[in-house]
Amino acid sequence: MSEVSTGKSWGEFELAEDEHRWWTLGPLLLGAERKQREWRIGYEETSNGEAAAPETNRTVDEMAEGGRFVFADPGSAIRLTPALADRPVVTRPLSPLYVPPGEQTVLFVSSPAWLRIEAVGPGVELADVPVARPSDTWFGPSTREGELCYASRTHGRLRLEDVPVQPYRVITPLEIINESRSELKLERLSLPVPYLTIYSTGSQDLWTQNVKMRCEDDAQLVALRIKQQAPSQISGAELIAPPRKEQEGQVIKRALTSLFG
Repeated sequence: MSEVSTGKSWGEFELAEDEHRWWTLGPLLLGAERKQREWRIGYEETSNGEAAAPETNRTVDEMAEGGRFVFADPGSAIRLTPALADRPVVTRPLSPLYVPPGEQTVLFVSSPAWLRIEAVGPGVELADVPVARPSDTWFGPSTREGELCYASRTHGRLRLEDVPVQPYRVITPLEIINESRSELKLERLSLPVPYLTIYSTGSQDLWTQNVKMRCEDDAQLVALRIKQQAPSQISGAELIAPPRKEQEGQVIKRALTSLFG
């Protein structure tokens, strides 16, 4: 038996034995099949980046990626959970943004979502994949100093009412405070998404908590604070997914070049 899931993308889904089901999440096509002692998972991303179409005439085993996961008791349900990238995302606004000395702003930036697939009964993760895999990029002052990140584009909206809801991108309210004596130019921004939590108001929107970046004058430092509650710009939000990594300390200080480019 084959079925195409419509409506919600996240949560727990019960499958009967020998049933296979399809989900389309943006350009990602996901298939799952429950067998007597295994789960079969298959997924692939459309080559043109357009929305995937359900392939109900194919089998899960015919997908480009995935595999078979064997259990004494696989259970009857899988859980689909959104996640953020496993390394920082370098976002580039469509045009440079300037923050003069003594000024501050809230910039709404978005990051690509990942998908985690878990067998609920055994409590085992079956896959952890991007909905639309971003390209790799190096971020840092030199080829020897920096880190490997993902690259992304963002409109960088300044007003909440202008922020579009995109089901497979996660919105971060970024508070930027320039306490230095120099103008701050934002052409690229490294957002530490592995430390961020995902919230939702129950519709298709995905948010992280507020992130505050305070630019200091001494030694070109940035004080980074990740708030530990739902974003203040929305109401009725519930926690959907915890961060991949736990933050050490409430405030992290980094060199300006490690966060802004």
